[in-house]
Amino acid sequence: MESRFLNGKGGVYYYTEGTGVIGGAPQEIGILDDSELNVLEDEMLVAVGVGSNELVIDLLEKWLDRFRGNPGCLKQEVNIRATAFVVRLKRLAQEKQVAGFEW
Repeated sequence: MESRFLNGKGGVYYYTEGTGVIGGAPQEIGILDDSELNVLEDEMLVAVGVGSNELVIDLLEKWLDRFRGNPGCLKQEVNIRATAFVVRLKRLAQEKQVAGFEW
C-alpha cells in the first residue's frame, strides 16, 4: 500500500518482510532527513516569494520525484513532510500579507 501511495494504481509491488526492501530496492535515506528536499523547499519558497510560477512548478515536480524515487519512504513521512512545507508556505504568505495563493 505504501508503494501504491507513491507510485499510483496499476503496479505490482513486492515486499520482503525483515529485509527493509520494498519493491526489490534497498531503503534509502528517510525523507524527513533528506537534505535535497530541504534545498528544493527553500528554492520553492524563494521562487514563490518572487512570483516565479514556472520555476515553482519545476521545483515541485523535482520535489515529488524525490518522494517517488525513494521506495522506502512511508506515507506518514510524506504527510509530515508535506504538512511542514505547507506551514512554511503559509508563514511566507503571512509575511507577505497575501490574502490567498493564486493557483
